[in-house]
Amino acid sequence: MRTIALDEQKTQVSERRTLWGNRIVLDMQGAKDVPADSAGEGTLMALGLLTVLMGPQKPRLVLLDDIELSLHPTAQRKLIEVLRTIQKNDPELQIVATSHSPFILNYLQPEEVRMTFLAENGFARCEKLTAHPDFEKWKAMMSPGEFWSTVGESWIEKVPASASHE
Repeated sequence: MRTIALDEQKTQVSERRTLWGNRIVLDMQGAKDVPADSAGEGTLMALGLLTVLMGPQKPRLVLLDDIELSLHPTAQRKLIEVLRTIQKNDPELQIVATSHSPFILNYLQPEEVRMTFLAENGFARCEKLTAHPDFEKWKAMMSPGEFWSTVGESWIEKVPASASHE
């Protein structure tokens, strides 16, 4: 029964509803019983990713576009930490991710970072961050994210290509 109130009058109406599916409710630090449709997009994306990585059929290769999407910088750090733990327990797993976040780069070793550059001729090039001509000079003073934010990608066009196996 459902009660409908209009001014002072209350009326009982019989109502029958069929509900399909399940409701996912999350318990998070500082927030209990949060319906999934009220959680942030970044949280849901991270949960989906972790569900796949920790499920019964583990992938060997995961490609992630904009890994930082909708995640607070602190959550970006935690995601990288969790992914490192998963990879430590599953050394066969390879994760390739793109990012536009200097925060993500700060949680990586400079040797792990690859930059891409689209030349005027339409060809793309990929190069290690450590291949920048001034990297050795600045590596002790800047984090990878700060270095990338400072130098950008256009330098790639001016340096010789690294060996293809790197």
